[in-house]
Amino acid sequence: MRARTIAVAGLLGLGLLTGSAAADETDAYRGCRHGFDAAVRAYVSATDAKDVAAMERVLHPGDTIVMPDAVVYPGKEKAMEFFREFFGNPNWTQSFTPIRTVVDGCDTGFVLMDSLYAQPDGYRSHLLIGLTFTRTHGRWLVLLDQNTRIPAQ
Repeated sequence: MRARTIAVAGLLGLGLLTGSAAADETDAYRGCRHGFDAAVRAYVSATDAKDVAAMERVLHPGDTIVMPDAVVYPGKEKAMEFFREFFGNPNWTQSFTPIRTVVDGCDTGFVLMDSLYAQPDGYRSHLLIGLTFTRTHGRWLVLLDQNTRIPAQ
């Protein structure tokens, strides 16, 4: 009888540990998702503020930007050259509306955003912007910034 009690207690303990581990994993995922969402907001805020230093903080060293005209800025250094020039002109606005978000655990995240870039002279460019993030040393960083122009209807 004593062996049976120990076995049942052991199985219950194992079940509790497994349940606890699952709860911890869910909490960890929620934390990662929260961090991902904050990183997306940081990217949008840096763009809204035309803040070069803030943008630099959210880019991965291997970041690549692909522009609508297929110009590629490979690596963080080239990406930052683009952002310094882009943010240097304060006379534009850009909206971002997330339309799809996928977060794969605590490693990879993707957000697809509908965007409208506008200049005061009336120029408008409707874009789909796909941002792929990777989590490195506990921080979500942009690995790919893909811009696709949506043709005028």
